[in-house]
Amino acid sequence: MRGPLVSLVMRGGPAAAFAVLLCLAAPAARAESPAAIPAVPPSGQWRGLHIKVPTHRSLQHTLRLCTDHLPALGVNILVVEVNYRYKWRSHPELSEGDLTFEDARKLTATCRAAGILVVPQFQCLGHQSWQRHRNALLARYPEFDESPDRPEGSIPARSWCPSHPGVKPLVFDLLDELVDAFQTPLLHVGLDEVQEIGRCSRCRGSSVSDLFSRTVVDLHDHLATRGVRMMMWADRLLDRKGGFGGFHDTSDSGTHLAIGSIPRDVVLCDWHYEPARSYASVPYLLGQGFQVWPSAWNSLAAARGMRDAGRKSNPSATLGMLYTCWSCGRGAPGLLRALLGKPDGSEFDKQAVEVLNLIRTLRREEKRRPNEVDG
Repeated sequence: MRGPLVSLVMRGGPAAAFAVLLCLAAPAARAESPAAIPAVPPSGQWRGLHIKVPTHRSLQHTLRLCTDHLPALGVNILVVEVNYRYKWRSHPELSEGDLTFEDARKLTATCRAAGILVVPQFQCLGHQSWQRHRNALLARYPEFDESPDRPEGSIPARSWCPSHPGVKPLVFDLLDELVDAFQTPLLHVGLDEVQEIGRCSRCRGSSVSDLFSRTVVDLHDHLATRGVRMMMWADRLLDRKGGFGGFHDTSDSGTHLAIGSIPRDVVLCDWHYEPARSYASVPYLLGQGFQVWPSAWNSLAAARGMRDAGRKSNPSATLGMLYTCWSCGRGAPGLLRALLGKPDGSEFDKQAVEVLNLIRTLRREEKRRPNEVDG
């Protein structure tokens, strides 16, 4: 099937190829009625906000954010980074949070009524730890660690082993749960800042680009069987020597060589958070045949630069703008304080104010250019 799909991508583009994947996945996709699946905004009009998943208790704040404030800001996609902070049914031993299936359905329904599509994110491959804290997967299954010989605290973020036969079935179970809970046509699989790869006894000696591309393709193909389109952060597909960015938002390990084998219907979220002279990664990825969703944080210059680079290169394949809110007010409560003009003075709420100001500014600029594709 891979050959015909690649040919179709070349002739009809990512959207055409994904239409075929949806048809092939029809039996699984029909698990929910068509009316239950929210619509994806048109290309060029994706205005997304990325936040951390709420707890069961703080869900009320996220619901209020989505009903009372985000529509006025023009936000029509909410990317919710779940990771292990969910009450898993298939693997309860991996539950680090208490958000339930019913909570996810409530968030999805509330957002849909407000004209917002909820996209869950699950961090794959990398970011399986932070400093000395291992996330649930490696804490419960240490045999999945890609760097078992490296002591705790010696690396900022561990990875799971892309060659271990036990990883893929387990991760697919979790992704399936998110698809069912959030009733989503899109799912974000992370894949950013992967530094630990090709290190364990199973992977050592294998091509890093092959290890990375195999992970991407396996995730993509599984989600396609559910009628779900995959999105991922783009940094591991950018060669640091190519002048695309710095240490965090580009790769020097060889993963960038995998770009030729990545299915072209994967949405690439190209993130750069610092002002730069140019944002060459945007036209580069567009030129490779991908649809690109430029992703900003709190720098207006960076957001404008990526937006303008997409406009000049291929506006029809530049999906819009994703605003990331990493430390902003610890999620929805801090965003609400900022929106109500009552930030608590913390660095978290300061960042929330900066992100909201950025969203408002670009939204005003978009309204002044109604005939242009914008973010």
